[in-house]
Amino acid sequence: KPLGKLPLKQAGEAMHVLRQRFADMPVLTCGFSAGGHLAAALGVHWKEEGLPRPDGLILCYPVITAGKYAHADSIRHLAGDSEMDYWSLEKHVTQDTPPTFIWHTVTDETVPMQNSILFTESLAEKGVPVELHLYPNGKHGLSLATKEVEECEIPDYSRPYLEKYRESLMEAVAET
Repeated sequence: KPLGKLPLKQAGEAMHVLRQRFADMPVLTCGFSAGGHLAAALGVHWKEEGLPRPDGLILCYPVITAGKYAHADSIRHLAGDSEMDYWSLEKHVTQDTPPTFIWHTVTDETVPMQNSILFTESLAEKGVPVELHLYPNGKHGLSLATKEVEECEIPDYSRPYLEKYRESLMEAVAET
């Protein structure tokens, strides 16, 4: 049976708990592959589903679309054979979608880089701040740092993105 919106609702509940406990701190969602789809789904569907809005998204080789470049297994586990449009997240970006940092590798044979490109284009069209990094080489699952996906060291381009939130995080911690 497809999972449907259950993971999205659970992510929203987790966001709600974080907002209650750390009210003065920004909350970003980060996801890899299918987890990137969940993080992005919270970023685009939060308002219509009555869920808390993340302050930012970090998406790492994310599944985004249910269309031509879909990772079919991920979408099938969520939607079965219905609601495909709902799960094509690039179609649901609004001006209220959080700022987003994305990275992907060109040679990812599991989740095509077009997923990241589609989302980036939609974000840019709506005026949402976005930063995309495409690396020329790297297998899917690169973040696992296992022998199977061992690669050259990649600079941490997300650091400037995260530094934007550092000051407010430090202030909030100092107040507690």
